[in-house]
Amino acid sequence: TLTSVWVAPVALAAAIVLSRRAPRVLDRRRRDELRRACDRQLDTLADIVAMGMRGGLSFDAALALYCEKFPGELSQLMGSAQLKWKSGVATRERALKDAADQAGSQLVKRFSDTVVQAMGYGSPLAGMLTTLACDIRRERFAQIERQVEKVPIKMLVPTGTCILPAMLVLIMGPVLIQFIGSSF
Repeated sequence: TLTSVWVAPVALAAAIVLSRRAPRVLDRRRRDELRRACDRQLDTLADIVAMGMRGGLSFDAALALYCEKFPGELSQLMGSAQLKWKSGVATRERALKDAADQAGSQLVKRFSDTVVQAMGYGSPLAGMLTTLACDIRRERFAQIERQVEKVPIKMLVPTGTCILPAMLVLIMGPVLIQFIGSSF
C-alpha cells in the first residue's frame, strides 16, 4: 500500500509532463520528416518543371504535370500552392513562399525564390531550374561525402569494445593455454 501511495502522484506528474511535451515533439518530428522528404524530391521537381518548360509547357502546366505524375509530400505541397494561386486565394509568389514556409526547407525556399525572381524579371526559368537541380545534387553529394568521412571515427568505439577483445582472445588464447600447460 505504501508503494501505491507514491506511484500514483509520480505517474500523474509523468502524465502531465508527457501530455504537454508530446504534441510539440511529435509536431517537430513531423516537420523534420516533411523537410527531409521535400529536400529529397526537390531536384526531381526542378528537372521535371524545366523539361516541361523546354517542351513548350507553361510553368503552371509543368508544375501540374509533376504534381500529377510524382506522388509525395513535395507534390502535395506544390499542388496545394498551385490550387491557391489558381483559385485566387493568393498570388503565385505568396503561395510559393507559404509552401516553402510550410516545408521548413531552405531548398524549397530557394526554388520558390528562383521561380518568383525569374517570373518577375522575365528570365529563362528552365535554365535556372536546371542549374538549381544540379546545385542541389552537388550539395547532397557533398553532404553524403562528409557523412562517409565520419564513419571510420564512429566505428572506433564498436571496434575497440567488441571486436578487439575477441581478436585478442583468439590470438592470445592458444599461447596462454600452451604457457599454462607447460608451467605445470
